[in-house]
Amino acid sequence: MNKKAHGLNTLHHISGELDKCARCGECRSVCPIFDELGWEKYSARGKVALTRAVLNGELEPSASYEAVINNCLLCLACVENCGSGVRMDHIITAARNELNQQRGVPLLKQMAYKLLSSGQQLMDTLAMGGSLAQYLLFQRLPRESGLKRRFPLPMVEKKRYIPSLAHRSFRNRMPETNGVKNSSQTVLFFTGCLINYVYPSIGQSVVKVLNHLDTDVIIPRLQNCCGAPAEVGGDIATTKRLAKKNIDALWAYPHDIVTACASGGHMLKNVYPDLFDKGDLYSSRAISVASRTYDVTEYLVKRIGMHRIRQTVKESSGQRVTYHDPCHLVRGQGIADEPRRLLRAAFGNGYVEMDDADRCCGSGGTYGLTHRNTSLKILDKKTNHILDSGADVVATACPGCMIQLKDGMLRNGSDIKIFHVMGLLSLQL
Repeated sequence: MNKKAHGLNTLHHISGELDKCARCGECRSVCPIFDELGWEKYSARGKVALTRAVLNGELEPSASYEAVINNCLLCLACVENCGSGVRMDHIITAARNELNQQRGVPLLKQMAYKLLSSGQQLMDTLAMGGSLAQYLLFQRLPRESGLKRRFPLPMVEKKRYIPSLAHRSFRNRMPETNGVKNSSQTVLFFTGCLINYVYPSIGQSVVKVLNHLDTDVIIPRLQNCCGAPAEVGGDIATTKRLAKKNIDALWAYPHDIVTACASGGHMLKNVYPDLFDKGDLYSSRAISVASRTYDVTEYLVKRIGMHRIRQTVKESSGQRVTYHDPCHLVRGQGIADEPRRLLRAAFGNGYVEMDDADRCCGSGGTYGLTHRNTSLKILDKKTNHILDSGADVVATACPGCMIQLKDGMLRNGSDIKIFHVMGLLSLQL
């Protein structure tokens, strides 16, 4: 074990977080997983107790312990509601990294992490190949319905929503600089992987809205995956490699940075500055990048202003729209009001709140693949809240949540549409 590694790397370095736990059990009341499974070990308090036992040598880091640590959405609900300020996300990440060091990283994860850090040319080539091959494995359905498997595939249910890969990535179909006459400001657009390879229309909506509001948009060519899949998997080395690449790509410009992916924004704002020791060149650069990063809804409200937006956006009538809070936006970045203000500007009284809008949808990155049954139970509650709202359209601000919510609608036979907030705004210009 590398005990000189950064604080997020090992259990020894986050032992102070374990000591903060007052064992009050407040975390149990907000944990979606505990709510479904009801076992103490799956609550944050239970994970703290087990991890403390591993750290003290009272418990082996066994496969059973690994299964408990991996059964976490990292939705940050326990972190937000902990009166003692326990950073459970740091504990989980450190525990997973420790398990990787002691038990090894599964082969599929090794391959995935290596692919993420392999460079954009290879990623683009594989994505293009995947976009062609997907129609051998799946049947093409109407655009909003994704893909349907042709024959049984592992971890792919017959009715599961499968988004299609774009033939050309967003960054390959767009110029690096998207300028307008008489622009008043310039931003960098950090796209993330899902917008780049699955939902390029979201990226196009971001550029369209910002251009319409007299803002030039630069899409840095050297940006990479934000590293969130590696970070939540406990592969800190891969996370740091990707962070350095992205910091280099963004550091080269003096402008503000916008994201349209909750997890990508959370990585740039909150994770990158914690990855590097003080005195490291990348520490100061990561802090600078974080200070200039905005979710695009946040940028529109705070930097452009609602007065300008109301002058520009045409209010729709006849549609009822509700909003789902992505975990890494509402808790990771503290952004809840901004998307709603934009939606109210576009839909007026047609905007309605759903119950428990900030409750996790059960996606959790790869959690929906690795813990499908629990993920679906969590999703079913979210889906019921959407249906009860009476909305015709659901808006959110995370491509990953969009996939999960579309799956929920498909499973329930509902024709409620799922949009990114920016996609809806772009339609109202």
